[in-house]
Parts: sequence; C-alpha cells; structure tokens
Amino acid sequence: MGELTKTEQLTGWLSKVGSAQQMWAAAINSDDRLRIAFAEAEAKLALLESLDEMIAAYLLRFCDPKLQMVEVVNNPTDEEKVRITAMAILTGLVPGNDDFAVFGGKGGAKLYIKENGYRKLFAKLAGCTAPDVQTGHPVFTDLGNGKKVWRVSGKASCKRNNEPYNVERVGEFAIGIPGYDSDNVAGISAKAQRRLLQLLWRKVVNVGMDDYEEEQPAATVTVEPVKVIEQPSQQNGADAWDGTWREYAKQHGNNAAGVAIARAMRQAPSIELLQAAAIEADAAKAQKDIDQRTYDKLKHYLVFLEAQFNAQPAGVA
Repeated sequence: MGELTKTEQLTGWLSKVGSAQQMWAAAINSDDRLRIAFAEAEAKLALLESLDEMIAAYLLRFCDPKLQMVEVVNNPTDEEKVRITAMAILTGLVPGNDDFAVFGGKGGAKLYIKENGYRKLFAKLAGCTAPDVQTGHPVFTDLGNGKKVWRVSGKASCKRNNEPYNVERVGEFAIGIPGYDSDNVAGISAKAQRRLLQLLWRKVVNVGMDDYEEEQPAATVTVEPVKVIEQPSQQNGADAWDGTWREYAKQHGNNAAGVAIARAMRQAPSIELLQAAAIEADAAKAQKDIDQRTYDKLKHYLVFLEAQFNAQPAGVA
C-alpha cells in the first residue's frame, strides 16, 4: 500500500510539472516578455513548493554517481542538487539522457544545459525546427600576456513559425573556449557547438535559462574609465577595465539592465553580450523597472562600450 502511495505521489508531481511546462511554453510562444517572466516565476515557485521529502529523495537519487544519470561538478550541496534537477525537469530535460549537469560554485549551483539538452529545448519549449549547427576546426590562439584560448568559428540556425533565425561567430568574433593545447579537439568543438546553441536560444526566445556559462577569457584592453583622469596605458589596461565595470555595477547594479551591462563589461564585451544588455535595458524600461532618464543613460553607455569593442585590434574579443 505504501508503494502505491509513493507511486501516486510521484505521478501527481509529474502531472504538476507537465502542466507548468505547458503554461510556460505557451507564454514563450506568445513572444510577450512580461507574460513569459510571470509564467516562469509561477512555474518555478509552484515546483519548489511541491518538493516534499519523498520527491526530493527521488531527485537526489538521480545525482548518485553510482547511477551515472546526472553529472555533478564542483561539489554542490544535496539541496542544490535537488533544486537544479527539479528545474531541469521543469524545462523538459530528462535525467539519464545526457541533457544536463549540476555545477556547484561560490555563487550557488547552476544548471548546465548540454548540447543535447538545448536541442530538446528548441523543440519542446520553443516549438522550433531542429537547429543546424556547423563549426570550423578549432585553432589554439595566443592572446598575449600568457592568455591562450581555443578559437572556433561557427554558425547555428533554426526556424520558428517559418521565420528563420541565425547566429554566426567567425573571424575575430569566433567562439572562445579556455583550455590547453593538449585538449581533445573534438571536445572543444562540442563546447563551441553548445555555445552556439545557447546564443541561438537567446536570440529565438529571448529567455535566459540561468544556465552555467564558462568564463570567457578576458583580453588585455585599454578603456576609458567612467571617471576620466587620464587614458590608461596598455600595461594597466586590464586593471582599468576591471575598475570600470566595478564602478558601473556600483552605480547601476540595482536593475536588470545595469547588471547585464556590468557583466558585459566584466567579461570584456562581445557583440552578443552587448546585444543581451540592450535587450535587458529595453525590457527593464517596458516593465517600468527603470525611468526614461536611466534608460537613456544605459543605452548611451552601450554605445560607448560598442565603440571600445570595435576599437580593439583584430583577434581581441
């Protein structure tokens, strides 16, 4: 009788997850960012509230290394394993299918969506055609000052409601993967394909999945600080860049747009990060999280950042 009760509880929980998935998918396909945000929040809160002791035990079991169903990295807590696995299932990812991993870290555990998982998201949540991803041969590149990175050119595309979507990273904008010259080239290509799918997902549905993102290698650049005293030299350019984003985050880090821009600055901006920051600024204004004056200031600073990015010598991204 007890087993039957457990089965019924599990079936009931999976039914709730399915209903939440449908609601979230419907919001995503509406292209209404505010509706998507509410649907996401409601789905996640309902999911977390439904995690009783029995369900949590089931989810934790998936992370047992003996079962090899969910990869666990950097020692997240049991509570984090349960939470992230639950969130993965909510988005349509399946334990044991190599869809995702749980990555621990100082700022809390994060969901790591694998290439297979992203392909599933395009079909299940966004109603897209199967994405096509192409990558070139990885090239190990010396950025100077001891910084080395794999550069991989590539592109990804799909269709949603018969409308084509494309992302392309070639030349100086190629994907950067931190690593060593002894790394397996096939593994580097797989990481680049995942990154392209991640960029395509953000372009298609404009919804972040709170997905773990490998730290991109920061290049040494010369930038103009927010409070200009003198133009920094090439030698202290990295310190100036770091100080610039910290100052900006301090001034404007109380809203989504400010955080997005500060993050773009911290990682030495790429076109994708700047575009993401612009989207966050537009969304914050639409949702009245920021006033017109702050919005104008944020957009002005994005123009400044893009000018700094375009002024960098070839090969620096």
